[in-house]
Amino acid sequence: MKHKHTVDSLTKFLGKQGLYISVTQKMKMVTFHELLVKWSRKINIVSSADVSNIVERHFLPSLFLNYIVHKNGSGSMLDIGSGSGFPGVILGIMQPEQDLVLLDSSQKKCLFLKEVKEALNLSFKVVCQRVEEYNIKHKIIVCRAVATLEKIWKWSINILEKEGSLFALKGTNCGKEIDLLKQENVIIETIVPPKEWLIFSDYLKDKQILKCSME
Repeated sequence: MKHKHTVDSLTKFLGKQGLYISVTQKMKMVTFHELLVKWSRKINIVSSADVSNIVERHFLPSLFLNYIVHKNGSGSMLDIGSGSGFPGVILGIMQPEQDLVLLDSSQKKCLFLKEVKEALNLSFKVVCQRVEEYNIKHKIIVCRAVATLEKIWKWSINILEKEGSLFALKGTNCGKEIDLLKQENVIIETIVPPKEWLIFSDYLKDKQILKCSME
């Protein structure tokens, strides 16, 4: 049987990569995991197929995204379609001083995010609104695969500060999406997980981060 990763094994791995996780941060991840399991019994916060693999399928990709975003500068940040809190809550745990907004249009999911914020004593802001109606600009926008890359960029372009960037966590099978967006004169950098991350978990083997910026 394949070993299922835990918060403990994940934080030990990150420490070996030079990414120190404090005891407080680790405990917040544990509490977040507990809340995800609890809420998933009531509403579809995490799919039933993923409940037993939350650390590997949700925490790990979000921490990889945090790793890349943190290396690419700082500034106000927006998580589009935060839903169950990925990557937003993980970013909030890892960067507690970050000016961060978690945006989602679902009232139920926003209630969940607000409970997480209170339980973990985090500083991010939860906004329950459609992204098409949101009008505050940010330096960094992050997003998991909630839509096609072209649609995510169209959502982002009017709320992205000059010289800002969109970081979209996508699968490796989105070549056509990348080609379409490049036709609109968007600079796209493809960032794949380092070898050490793939050794830790092959779940990341078909994941990549697309950094999109205006020319």
